[in-house]
Amino acid sequence: MNKRLFLLLGLILLVGLLVRRARADTLTVCALGCDFSSVDTAVSAAASGDTLQLAGETFNENLVILKSLTLQGVAGTVIDGSGIGRVISVTTGVNVSLFNLTVQNGSAEDGGGIFNRGNLTLENVVVQGNTAVPNETFGEGGGIFNLGTLTASSSTISQNSAEYGGGLENNGGTVFLTDVVISGNTATDIFDGVGGGLENSSGSATLTRVTVQNNTANFVGGGIQNLGQMTITDSLISGNVADLGGGLASGSSTGLTLQNSTIAGNSSSANGIVRGGAGVYNTFVMGISNSTISGNETAVANGDGGGIFNNNLLTVASSTIFGNSASDQGGGLRNASGITTVANTILAQNGEDCSGSGIQSSGYNLASDASCSFTAVGDQTGIDPQLGPLQDNGGATPTQALTENSPAFNAGNPAAVGSSPACPTTDQRGISRPQGGRCDIGAFEMVVEAEPPSDDETHLFVPFVQR
Repeated sequence: MNKRLFLLLGLILLVGLLVRRARADTLTVCALGCDFSSVDTAVSAAASGDTLQLAGETFNENLVILKSLTLQGVAGTVIDGSGIGRVISVTTGVNVSLFNLTVQNGSAEDGGGIFNRGNLTLENVVVQGNTAVPNETFGEGGGIFNLGTLTASSSTISQNSAEYGGGLENNGGTVFLTDVVISGNTATDIFDGVGGGLENSSGSATLTRVTVQNNTANFVGGGIQNLGQMTITDSLISGNVADLGGGLASGSSTGLTLQNSTIAGNSSSANGIVRGGAGVYNTFVMGISNSTISGNETAVANGDGGGIFNNNLLTVASSTIFGNSASDQGGGLRNASGITTVANTILAQNGEDCSGSGIQSSGYNLASDASCSFTAVGDQTGIDPQLGPLQDNGGATPTQALTENSPAFNAGNPAAVGSSPACPTTDQRGISRPQGGRCDIGAFEMVVEAEPPSDDETHLFVPFVQR
């Protein structure tokens, strides 16, 4: 009888333990007084699905995560690789989430900060000061090297370095970035450094409200280099430097789509022999819509395409290409080969707005000189668009507003919005089109407001520029 009771009690205890482990536990990690004093020992002891609550301290760790876990930090939580190895490695088939922490000072051949083969989520995470050090092959992904699925939001990738993909290298994986800043990263290879901020060498990348700023590549794609499928929306690419494609370079058959975004203040002025496309450099398929390309510069000799350099198939619609410059040909747009199709777009004050054959107008464009040879219906040539400066006019990215007397006002394609090649349903900021009788040319739609009626009840409508 006692033996049966003992067995029954043991069974109850075992079931209780199994039920407890079926629920995710939270394990605390800090120097003193917590469940564990190091993250590595906590990772080893945790069960799949557990959460590790990290104190606001610096943990000198090199972690290999082989199970699904959440690492939850607070203000001041830092995981530091001490410059002697990768900070975090995530294996295939696991779900790992990092919240509210910094990953820094890692060093490895690929992915100095993080190497991801699984499903990795970053929220409010800083990845900084990491390095991919080349060994027998190129060092890729100074901050992050991704082979799996990476989803990052409200995070920063900064001051990392690698030969390819200084901040982030996506190699056949899937990347979703939202409200992420990629800044101050470097692709260091003297002859072949590509993707200072981000390289998507294959796979897919979706960028939404991302700032790519002040990154450098010694060859191609100071801000971004794309060889896979990429969509960029509501994003700012500025202050980046490379020989080719200071802001953005793409050479993918699956294409790149840029929409509702601004590419500004990038330069093609590094150390290479061939230079061009300070803002955008395209060698395959690219579509640009509702975007502003402004103030980009090929500042050294033999530089073509200050705003855009195209060498294959490019479509530009309802966009503003303004104030770019090139030391050689095509301050606004250089079409070296292939076809560039332009619709509802402003090209102005670029020194030479266009250069090269193969530039085709779908109508309703405005150019400040005759270099684009626009002759389709609705085209205006040799006219100043009368734009305001690049600034915050509302929306996710800076734009250049039409001033009150702009000839671009109510001069876009009169066809129903949303149908190609008519205007899109909103402008770059998300303002509905049209605001007047027709949509406006360029990325900015002027908001028209009614004046109060006068004493004689005459109703007068005048354009109002929303700033």
